[in-house]
Amino acid sequence: MKSAAWAIPAQRLGFATAGLAYNALSLLKRCVEQAHQEKPLELDVSTDPLAVQVARDYPGMLIALPAPEWHLWSEATPERVAQYLLPLASQVSPRRVATCKRGPKKDQSKPDVDAAVVRKHLSTARVLRDAKVKTP
Repeated sequence: MKSAAWAIPAQRLGFATAGLAYNALSLLKRCVEQAHQEKPLELDVSTDPLAVQVARDYPGMLIALPAPEWHLWSEATPERVAQYLLPLASQVSPRRVATCKRGPKKDQSKPDVDAAVVRKHLSTARVLRDAKVKTP
């Protein structure tokens, strides 16, 4: 049991990291929806393409903004963060992160099957039984 003692803290860390990432993506998703709200089409942002964009652009952002610049945001109020994020979110193309709306399903009529075709099936038991009778 001693070798698995680290598993519980690691699971907690993984769960906390996943929760933090989900909350960050939810915040970005809502910012994009709010920034494009005045447009006539109702925007429903999909989390998956947004996460792909963040994962693709994050390493470049770390190069552009070194670690010492990040401490300013640790003490920022939610209002200040929102004032900064909304103009940035307005630069995101809504078509790249919108969910795809599926059209209604088309009814597919089942083709009529001839009764002789349905009865054509041979069960394995019937084939084996007939094989025993025919053997001399």
